[in-house]
Amino acid sequence: MVQGALAGLAAGGLYAVLAVCLTLMSRLIRVVNFAQSATGMFGCNVAVFLSIHFGLPGWLATVAGIVLGGVLSALIGLIVSTWLAEADTGTRSAVTVAVLLLLISLAFILFGNKPQPFQPILAGPAVTVVGVVISEVTVVTVA
Repeated sequence: MVQGALAGLAAGGLYAVLAVCLTLMSRLIRVVNFAQSATGMFGCNVAVFLSIHFGLPGWLATVAGIVLGGVLSALIGLIVSTWLAEADTGTRSAVTVAVLLLLISLAFILFGNKPQPFQPILAGPAVTVVGVVISEVTVVTVA
């Protein structure tokens, strides 16, 4: 039970961070960026692809995926803020839905829809407390 609570705390923390990012984005530039999670997903797929097919170490592939996700997000922001500067909020948000669908479709075409193995950067248990194993990933996520 405690193990499940810790796993839920880690996952809930990630959802909270995503919600804060979406809220900040919508408040600052008046656009709900639905493609925000898709840029991260695409970067993750690229990281797995680079690791499996090009033999890059997991940490280097992860950095490359994060950089690609950041570049995609910046590009989307640039396009929405310059090309659609005069458009209303609904139109700008609809464009991000289109980008979301584009990135999901492109990921399926390029990388397939089957899960791919990827060596975790942080592996193994960090601490065992009263029979509850707290992984390194949980410790890093909650901290």
